[in-house]
Amino acid sequence: MRPVVLIRHPAAYVLSIKEKNWWFDFDHFLQQPHFFSGVLAPLEEEVRAFKNQEAQKDIVDNASLLWKVFYTQVRGYQEAFPNWFYITHEDLSLDPITHFKAMCAYLDIEFHQGMKNFILESTQASEKKEFKRDAFKNAQKWKEKLSSQDKERIYKIVAPVSDAFYNRWN
Repeated sequence: MRPVVLIRHPAAYVLSIKEKNWWFDFDHFLQQPHFFSGVLAPLEEEVRAFKNQEAQKDIVDNASLLWKVFYTQVRGYQEAFPNWFYITHEDLSLDPITHFKAMCAYLDIEFHQGMKNFILESTQASEKKEFKRDAFKNAQKWKEKLSSQDKERIYKIVAPVSDAFYNRWN
């Protein structure tokens, strides 16, 4: 097995969740006796505090904390398995051909012209269609769609983890 781990910008993730209004119930984690072990152990109290104050929280808080849980685990994987293929969504969006070639090399898959054509067609669409979009514009839309207050709240929650993947952002 050769794992590929895609890293999504926290603000882009939060915007996607906010647009869909998908609320995550952290009881799903809290009811698992061993969930908060290993690298996730330090987050248990933060998640319990969130649950205790849930009525005062909104979708931005919820999605930000969920991102933090996910990517705390990814950081643990990076430390334990440095040879896995880690790539940010933004890197794939900015230069898809280069990064898909590298991913194919890692996976020992031949990168051929048909793949290149499909990647270009699906990442450089002038209008959004099913499975086709302007990948760069999509990866950056959080910068325009989220308020500066939301961006700051997200950063405050995720910074201890997101700074390992992204330079300071606002």
